[in-house]
Amino acid sequence: MSEPLSIVAKLRQKHRAFRKDGQPLSPFALRTYRAIRWLHRAEREHGEPDPDPDVAFILYWIAFNAAYAKDVSNSPRQARDEFDDYFQRLLSGDRDGAIHDSIWEKFSGPVRVLLTNKYLYDPFWDHTNGKLGNEDWESRFDEDLARVRVALARRTPSSTKTLLKILFQRLYTLRNQLVHGGASWNSSINRDTVTTGARIMEFLVPVFVEIMLDNPDEDWGPPYYRLFPALRAEKRFG
Repeated sequence: MSEPLSIVAKLRQKHRAFRKDGQPLSPFALRTYRAIRWLHRAEREHGEPDPDPDVAFILYWIAFNAAYAKDVSNSPRQARDEFDDYFQRLLSGDRDGAIHDSIWEKFSGPVRVLLTNKYLYDPFWDHTNGKLGNEDWESRFDEDLARVRVALARRTPSSTKTLLKILFQRLYTLRNQLVHGGASWNSSINRDTVTTGARIMEFLVPVFVEIMLDNPDEDWGPPYYRLFPALRAEKRFG
């Protein structure tokens, strides 16, 4: 009996429907192609005998970035502001409730841990580093936690979106700490946080990409750094 396909292998199979040999990739196909390629590399990292959670988290974040980020040159919106629109589109297209189930069932414990971690809350760091206007960070943090408690009690589609948005705000702070050199590699201080973040990204980002592949007619926006004509699929992609 053959071994079951990995999630990345399944995504590659689905992606074939949007590729024609020798033909340019559409913006949607290019966006999802890049995301799957980075997921493939992240999957390899997590599959190593001694995986590196710092590297894995960064690789999963690049895959996530490839999936959601829009090349809108004239827009002042920041990355976090794009989350709301992206998550709304994902949840609308998630007919099987995969995101809902993962938030409430598979990772409910780890999600709660990250959501209640003040070291993943930007206003805490802004206040700690003397940036004016963040003296009330604790009350704002408590307001976030109150929203989390309400969401946890209701478990509605709306509350799933609330948790997803707050979760990725926390993960974005972790991303910044790692990518901008604000944390040491393999630091014992944030091992649990990075390991948990990498596990959550490992599960959720492929789910996001699969939902996108199941909803190709949705407007996912233009990807960054497109060539004209668009890049052609690499043969080694499979």
